[in-house]
Amino acid sequence: MIIEGVVSTIDGQGAPNIAPMGPLVSPDFETLLFRPFKNSRTYQNLKRHPQGVFHITDDVELIAQAALGEVHPPLRPAEKVLGWIIEGACRYFEFQVEKIDDRADRTSMLARVVAAGLLRDFIGFNRAKHAAVEAAILASRLGILPIEEIVREMERLEGLVRKTGGAAEERAFRLLKDHVEKYRARPPLPRLVEVRTGSRLHFGLFAPWKDFSRQHGGAGVMVAEPGVLLQAERAEASSAEGPLAARAEEAARKVLKNLAADPGAPGGIKVTVRAAAPEHAGLGTGTQLELAAARAAAALLGRPQAGAAELARLLGRGRRSAIGLHGFEGGGLLVDGGLAKDSAGAAAPLLARFEVPEGWPILLILPERLRGLSGRFEIEAFERLDRGGGPPERRRGLAAELCRLVLAALLPAAAEKDFAGFSRALGELGRKAGEVFEGAQGGRFASPEVEELLDWLRREGIDGAGQSSWGPAVFAFFDNPDRAAAIAASLRGRFGLAPAEVLLTRPLNRGAKVIIE
Repeated sequence: MIIEGVVSTIDGQGAPNIAPMGPLVSPDFETLLFRPFKNSRTYQNLKRHPQGVFHITDDVELIAQAALGEVHPPLRPAEKVLGWIIEGACRYFEFQVEKIDDRADRTSMLARVVAAGLLRDFIGFNRAKHAAVEAAILASRLGILPIEEIVREMERLEGLVRKTGGAAEERAFRLLKDHVEKYRARPPLPRLVEVRTGSRLHFGLFAPWKDFSRQHGGAGVMVAEPGVLLQAERAEASSAEGPLAARAEEAARKVLKNLAADPGAPGGIKVTVRAAAPEHAGLGTGTQLELAAARAAAALLGRPQAGAAELARLLGRGRRSAIGLHGFEGGGLLVDGGLAKDSAGAAAPLLARFEVPEGWPILLILPERLRGLSGRFEIEAFERLDRGGGPPERRRGLAAELCRLVLAALLPAAAEKDFAGFSRALGELGRKAGEVFEGAQGGRFASPEVEELLDWLRREGIDGAGQSSWGPAVFAFFDNPDRAAAIAASLRGRFGLAPAEVLLTRPLNRGAKVIIE
């Protein structure tokens, strides 16, 4: 049979968490079967530390407070497990979880009772106490059951409390009713959120060496295609489908865990990735995908204006370059100022943003057989960069020249819409940035194939071309769509590239587009 009670668990810091729970109890009280939601603290705590204490109590105020996460009763250490006994309960059962089945939306945790005790007599339940327990269960289902259905049932239960309850039952019911009414009065949470964002081209880092007072820094631009399109909707448990679905789900779950402070928030989020740019191609796809999933999750929690910097901190993004982060927020041509030594996880600040003329099409070359660096390989590459780069004088000279090209050439040309000046500065910036990365990628560019592509583009008179980030993505700016289309056709024929490997896109001068239903 199922017995409603209260369970205490401990979190990662050893602090107690108390929540109402109705396990399936064996007739001899030797085993307890818990079925918590996967987004609950009880589930997370028992996965981390599979021990706790189940309590039987006739104190409905305790049950009501636990349902709302507002309970701090007197506690004492458990005897056989690492946990806490609620001193005001009637009986307690210390348990050890022995089996966990996570295959269903609600998990199953089979626990063995290892110690039990009697604290005081169980007085019993009357109709008012039963009504308060039912109200506590309803309050824990906000966002799962229709709100009007919960309100109607609360009105029925209130009559029972008034007829048969005492002061404690009335206090417990009033606490729960106030909580439901506050939830009902607020704007409803969205049902579905759609997020669309582009891709990031990175023109190079200014100073990736640790002996600089500010490390990294760089410039880049957002492009409209390829990009990320995903949808998210409320669900009892989190899931995802589509390209790079696992990364999207993980990002959404992190936001749900850190921002969901309301019991009415969705228990989980279903993410459907409709489109995603190639991964590990130099387009910043991981950042755009995870920020899109995070923005969608925040919107489902009633926080559609959650900033990209806040979301990036939750996701652990932007630890080096923040071009993708700022590009997700506002699009355009961007410059970030790098990270101070004491940045403590903060993203690099945005120093400049300019719009790129829509009439400047951008050609992207994405060789499918090549992949850029990522994960531990990227970490190792940055370590090699820090060990290399030549003497301090050369490093300072490279950083100064890169900063000069951006500040005194690239940005003024963008501000004045001077395409020729912009292209010359961009090409020179790419070649100079390649010198910074020679020690990590074996040359100024990611591979001989990338260098061959860029040499051919320069011979064709295209100055504004370069490698994005670690590559293999190659970009080229144009001021004439017909010229861009002709070069694209020539590239496909000369290098045997598939249509999907050569595409025309445009600058993206706005941030991610969010549609809420």
